[in-house]
Amino acid sequence: MKILFVCTGNTCRSSMAQALLEHLAKEQGLTQLEVRSAGLAADPGAKAAVHAEKALQELDIDLSHHRAQNINADLVAWADLILTMTRRHKEAVLRSFPEAEAKVYVLKEFLISEADNEAREQKLFELHQAMAAKREAFAAEVHPNISELRARRAMLLQELADVEQLLAERQAELWERTRVEREEIDRLERSANAIDVLDPFGQPLAVYRQTRDELKSVLMRLIEQVRTGSEK
Repeated sequence: MKILFVCTGNTCRSSMAQALLEHLAKEQGLTQLEVRSAGLAADPGAKAAVHAEKALQELDIDLSHHRAQNINADLVAWADLILTMTRRHKEAVLRSFPEAEAKVYVLKEFLISEADNEAREQKLFELHQAMAAKREAFAAEVHPNISELRARRAMLLQELADVEQLLAERQAELWERTRVEREEIDRLERSANAIDVLDPFGQPLAVYRQTRDELKSVLMRLIEQVRTGSEK
């Protein structure tokens, strides 16, 4: 039997699965088993991940000779069974190689028996039924129940949205009505701030020159006022 393991990069999961199965098959004397691995987006020739190597070294399995490869039509045709690490890997393999549908499985999915599947499906059905019954009983016992509270929340959120809209409209209206006063206040405040002399600290020479000229202009006016006052 020929088994192909598939993951994304063929440097961790599928490479480890290949080496592990080969090791276990050898221990069990299964000489008729052939195993390979590949990736959906591998960097061809890449070595196995360092931690993958170390993990298998602890079981006396050497992964140092592994080199990554991408899955291709030849490998798919070669394999009797293709086992992927995840459902997404399976879906990707089937998108590229739909003809392989009958032999592609998720590894753990393949190991679940039909009886186990049926038992699981039955258990899931029973659990969903039990949950539905409890929901109905809860809704009948509790007031307000979850559905009623959700409806009330939706109503309050809509009311809040309406209030926010009305508030924005009122604020905009007030802003427009006081526009003249606000503009005059702004002008006067700018005028008040203009009494400060420019601070040149830490600035280049050009700023010091601006301060000098500003002071000169102001002091000229001061001298004029002093002269006028003395004349009075």
